[in-house]
Amino acid sequence: MKSAGFTFEQIHQMVAEPQYYELELRLLSFRLYNEVMMYKNLIRFWSSLLEFASEPIPYKKDGSEITLSDMQSKAYKRDFKAVSKFFTDFNVKKEFSKVLWNMCMYDTYYTSIREEPDGHIWLQELPASHSIIDAVAYFGYMFSFDFSYFWNPGVNIDGYSDKMKALFNEARNMRESGDYYNPNYPNRNGKFCCWLPLMPDEAWVFKFNQEFAGAVPPLLGMMMDYAKLDKFKKLGEIKDELEAYKVVVATVPRLTNNKGGNRVDNFSISAKEVGKFVAQIKSTFPDGVDFKAAPLEDFKLLDFSPNSKDSDIVNQALNSIAKQSGLSPAISLTDHVNMASASIFRAVTGAEMSKLYSQFEDFLNYQLDKRTKTYKFKIKLVGTIFDKEERIKQSNEDMTKGLITPQIFSSRNIQITDSVNTVNMMYNLGVPEMFRPVQISSTMSSSTGRPEKSEGELSDSGANTRTADGNNNS
Repeated sequence: MKSAGFTFEQIHQMVAEPQYYELELRLLSFRLYNEVMMYKNLIRFWSSLLEFASEPIPYKKDGSEITLSDMQSKAYKRDFKAVSKFFTDFNVKKEFSKVLWNMCMYDTYYTSIREEPDGHIWLQELPASHSIIDAVAYFGYMFSFDFSYFWNPGVNIDGYSDKMKALFNEARNMRESGDYYNPNYPNRNGKFCCWLPLMPDEAWVFKFNQEFAGAVPPLLGMMMDYAKLDKFKKLGEIKDELEAYKVVVATVPRLTNNKGGNRVDNFSISAKEVGKFVAQIKSTFPDGVDFKAAPLEDFKLLDFSPNSKDSDIVNQALNSIAKQSGLSPAISLTDHVNMASASIFRAVTGAEMSKLYSQFEDFLNYQLDKRTKTYKFKIKLVGTIFDKEERIKQSNEDMTKGLITPQIFSSRNIQITDSVNTVNMMYNLGVPEMFRPVQISSTMSSSTGRPEKSEGELSDSGANTRTADGNNNS
């Protein structure tokens, strides 16, 4: 990870023409992440929104239905075992959370797919400075990599996958033979480059904005506002100093009878003597209070106290940025939280971020398609940090109606491939027999109260009552 400092004029130029400054914008994004807490909190918030709960759905490529007898066949059990093994070897939550953070920061995240001898599968980052999107397929974008990266000092090809090593040897042979060498490649800057296309079997690129191939940070439109914050902070410090600063101004008296001097400078005391008195008086005042003397006919106490209508310019800037980014007051830590607007915020933000699930599903489906033969499985990723209780509630209602769906496990963050093992383990331990319903007054009473509302159904007053535990009469 790298950062860099830019002037406001440079940032303005980069934002105006992002196609020419993709790498510089990545550096700027990392700088803002380290310097501006609101930027960091927004990135962290976005990257933690998705739950990545998976629901595998079996199907056959010819479109025919899969019967219960089919699921007892060796072919189905073999393919389902391959799916279970993949989800055991690949930590979906860990790997995709890492990818999502980089997508929120930089828009584009280039990876090499690592499959270790012990079975573990993980995603290794490839430098964006040597990667370029140059193709598209049904599962998303594809990219090429400049293998001259491995000729840089301190970069060891042994730290990468065997597939990358094989491609590196191919690139090295190309360099020696001169095949495919293009000295006029854009942004080459006089350095040798050797680009090879990476196939989805060995590499994958994830992208926040899939409408175009360019790598533009998601918060590009707000980068200029964030860059101004440092200037606003300095102005705020100056304003605070002025508000605490006071000046006592005294006049130098004139001679009353106009004798002993001319009309131009007929003062009763010389400037030299005035200077001595001013210095003596200033030495008795505390810091933040100044004393001045002037040949005027007035005597005042000057200060720079703020007007009651004035507000902090830094807070004004932060509130403006929060509104532009669509942040809820609960997230941006502003003064008032309205339950209705907070509910809308959760719904809109959750829906927007859930759109990113499709490319993660494409990655999983591609990997599973390689590992299965007769019976295929498509993965549906669901869940945000906002709707977990609703998904659990919905799955419970479905069970009471006889609808058994993968949501029973995904809403509880249990992979369906682990569901049988989890349930069998609990029964083997005798846990279900250990628990008995606890008899309490509310369950023994013949009277019943109204079911508790979810947070999304509460009004502002209802939320305040629940927070203060106002319904507890005990």
